[in-house]
Amino acid sequence: MRSLVCVAVVLFAGLIIVGCTSYGPSQANQIEMYVPEAVDTDKSPAAPGEPFRFTVMADNRPKRASRRAAFQWTLQEMNRLVDGEGAFVLMAGDFDPPWMTDHDFRAAFGADMLWYPAVGNHDAENREYMAWVRDRSSRLPFIVRQGPPGSETTTYSFDYGSAHFIVLNQYYTGQDDHSGKGDVCDGLYEWLRADLEATDQPVIFVVGHEPAYPQGRHVGNSLDQYRNNRDRFWKLLNDRGVIAFFCGHTHSYGRLQQGSSEWPTVTWQVDAGNCGQGRTQTFVDVSVSGDVVVFDTYCGSTNKEFTKCDTWTVPIGQVTTSVSGPTGEALSAGVF
Repeated sequence: MRSLVCVAVVLFAGLIIVGCTSYGPSQANQIEMYVPEAVDTDKSPAAPGEPFRFTVMADNRPKRASRRAAFQWTLQEMNRLVDGEGAFVLMAGDFDPPWMTDHDFRAAFGADMLWYPAVGNHDAENREYMAWVRDRSSRLPFIVRQGPPGSETTTYSFDYGSAHFIVLNQYYTGQDDHSGKGDVCDGLYEWLRADLEATDQPVIFVVGHEPAYPQGRHVGNSLDQYRNNRDRFWKLLNDRGVIAFFCGHTHSYGRLQQGSSEWPTVTWQVDAGNCGQGRTQTFVDVSVSGDVVVFDTYCGSTNKEFTKCDTWTVPIGQVTTSVSGPTGEALSAGVF
């Protein structure tokens, strides 16, 4: 299958648009870095109480041609199954190089599509990637609060409809936004606490790259490597009634609630899996209505039809969705 693409090349004199060309999959990973295009800020958010939907994805890393093909197929299946991205995409990290992810999003869903990036470990380790993400994030609409000093554009919150969204850069050290090891450090925690206190939206979602409670891969070197910080973070989310914490990093889809005698069992950890790496790709479609949030997860692989593989509903305003008891064991829907 061949694609029509407008390629932009950065030269010493600035940005030059070369034009459009048709190419096959073997050439699909050759798009050069380009300056982020203007984000359509004329869009209006959904009114409070108005139903809307959005999509959560993670870990496409499209520089390798096979990963990019898997990502493009996932986007095609999103169009077929749920009519595109909804209001926007939350991208839970490792979308490097970001300009390639941006290009493919726009090719699939239109030039005015919105995606909100959460920095992943592979994004943070590259200077050009981070420069692109900072610039892109500074152009996003609906932002209500910028991040703490040193992470003003890579940590942020925004409102849409009756929901409040918080995007965390877990590689923020308190001084810079790229050299951390995956943590909710003191500065990030205090910013998050203040942001949660400031919102009166009835629905709250948080997104960051690394899981609090990893399953499968990265056990012991996700947020759980700093257990005290992880536990205070998870307590804060549950105490404040956050419906879901979206993450990636493990490349495998899974959801769980982590109970404790220290906090109510409210928040779901939703690992969005991957949309370009591994044998199975996933995306999570989330619908917010007046009284419920509905989560539908779709799974598949390149050139094979995706199917719905998980679904669950959380009533808005419900304090406890389920109880796992004081021992702190996870309630999990499984990983695949």
